[in-house]
Amino acid sequence: MDHDIKSLRQCIYCHNFCKFSCPSFKTSKDQKIIQNQKNYLVYLHENKDIEIDEIFGRSVYLCNDCKRCETYCIYKDKNVQINNRYSKELIFKAGFAPKKIYEIEKNLINTHNIFGMENTIEKNNLYSKQYDIFIYLGDFVRFLEPGIFTSLEKLLKNLNINYIYDSNEVSDGIIALDLGMEKISKELMRLNFNRINKYSFKKLIILDPYSYKNFKEDYKKYGFVFDCEILHYSEYIEELINKIRVFKTEDKIKYFDPCRLGRGMKIYESPRNILTGLFNADNINFFKNKEESECCGGYISLYDENLARLISSNVIEDFINSGYDADVLITACPLCLNNLKCANENNRIKIYDILEYISLNLEIKK
Repeated sequence: MDHDIKSLRQCIYCHNFCKFSCPSFKTSKDQKIIQNQKNYLVYLHENKDIEIDEIFGRSVYLCNDCKRCETYCIYKDKNVQINNRYSKELIFKAGFAPKKIYEIEKNLINTHNIFGMENTIEKNNLYSKQYDIFIYLGDFVRFLEPGIFTSLEKLLKNLNINYIYDSNEVSDGIIALDLGMEKISKELMRLNFNRINKYSFKKLIILDPYSYKNFKEDYKKYGFVFDCEILHYSEYIEELINKIRVFKTEDKIKYFDPCRLGRGMKIYESPRNILTGLFNADNINFFKNKEESECCGGYISLYDENLARLISSNVIEDFINSGYDADVLITACPLCLNNLKCANENNRIKIYDILEYISLNLEIKK
């Protein structure tokens, strides 16, 4: 895997402005997570000045690619993720990644998903019919937050929309790529691309922002181009707002921007338009929102639950202690949803995905 030399050198000679924005650094105080420190150590290793080890390997994997550092970086057009993938691949191949990373590798090889679990989604393998939409769930929806999918099903059935999904879905390859497993990622992309193209549909709707970013960007880079419109579910639901009927609610809502959906794909308005359009929600922003939004801990939770829990706890404390006149926190990412719920001790606040919240208040057509 190549890396971005210009971005790497900009980091090396910078004065750490990004460290004040990094959720992992602020929580762990590990200097080696910061982009300029990490990139400098990679540079020294490539020049044979130092050897990498498990300590450095752990630090490299504590970056979640949340892109907050890019928001505060003094250089424009920063490409942090490509260098993060490069450093993780370097560590992974050297055998110094956290042990759980190699467990994820085995799971992806043996079961084609990151959790090593059998599919629990109801069988649905009809290829011949033309469908309005194909739904891609992603590993985090399938195995962590399946309620997001069942909520969408409820809505689609209520609107008489013709849909299909693959009950034997293959992991999209994005987490494999982010964790330094490029070879496995390319094979998963190939398998997934071929399986999806067995179906006939008009639009490809993605439930997970991680998968969405992968389908829109990485699949093209590796030569897998879908001949259809690809939408995150929030973009699709925004198109349906005038057809959806929900009951009035007295809930006071705050919206939490997911890193991959917001900073990653610049989708800020669709979720807000849904919440304001359907529920008349106003003043829904965190004091840090959109490109400045905090991180939930992201996929770090796959191999360092404690650090991810601490990062998510900061978000929960912000909600509780910031004087918000609100009692419901809503997001649009299964990993954000799961991490925030895990950090929500004693269920102090109500936390939902947008689809779950719509389903909870949906007025069913008779």
